[in-house]
Amino acid sequence: MKEFNNTNKLHDFQIYLLNKDLSELTLDLYIGNVNQFINYFKDTDGIDFDFFKVTIIDLRDYRSFLLNVKKLNANTINTKIMCLKSYFNFLYDSNLIKVNPAKDFKKIKIATSYEVKSFDDKTYRKLRREIYRAAKPLHIAMFETFTKTGCRVSELCNLKLSSIIITDRTANIKILGKGNKIRELKLHLDAKNAILDYLVIRDKLTTKHDYLFVSERNSKFTRSGVWKIFKKYSERINEDLTLHSFRHYVLRRLLKEGADINTVSAIAGHSNPLITAKIYTTASKEDQDNALD
Repeated sequence: MKEFNNTNKLHDFQIYLLNKDLSELTLDLYIGNVNQFINYFKDTDGIDFDFFKVTIIDLRDYRSFLLNVKKLNANTINTKIMCLKSYFNFLYDSNLIKVNPAKDFKKIKIATSYEVKSFDDKTYRKLRREIYRAAKPLHIAMFETFTKTGCRVSELCNLKLSSIIITDRTANIKILGKGNKIRELKLHLDAKNAILDYLVIRDKLTTKHDYLFVSERNSKFTRSGVWKIFKKYSERINEDLTLHSFRHYVLRRLLKEGADINTVSAIAGHSNPLITAKIYTTASKEDQDNALD
């Protein structure tokens, strides 16, 4: 075990970490990062290090030094901050300091990417072509409902016969969303025709359920059951798609075609347009590449 200057209590801190059953590599990380701060403190202030001399100003200056002088990335800096917070928490909990200078020592905020996994128009057409080629009315109706309403998988599974209102002139669909909130949307002509074709078969089934889409077991579809269907088509066109990517495709396309954020939010069933904006107005990698091209 290394020898430490007793004024910094690193020896006691090391024992404290050992009692937490940390790996040797992790332990070296903590001790090493605290030592780096100690050396910074001595070099910057020109005085010997004593932990009771450290203030939140010193810690913030160190964070700024790591960011602006050392040019370290945010994750590396946040790891160092974590180690220092642990060190000063140990000192405070051990009654070695009366005030914990690291209590309000904040990590660097890292911008969160809300880019969602969608697919482009070319992939949509390939997938649609493959599904129609299979000529299974159930699969076609599911696909058209997904890609013409932007509904969630759970919402698709929960659709009932009474959810579809079709007349000679119009067609609407009632979707039961999160929080048991119902939103009624106009049904696109492609989805309307696909559902009508499927209902011819659905009406011949003997089932006690009144769900619109019924599985081979004559019961309500589960998420995994729906996924098995579309995973097969995704593999056929050599694409790695998810069920949620159908929803993302619809909502992104609506925004690209000029629909306002409040309208898209209502279609999506979001409680707040800010949620829609946060998720769907983030430029995708594809959008960035196309813009640069």
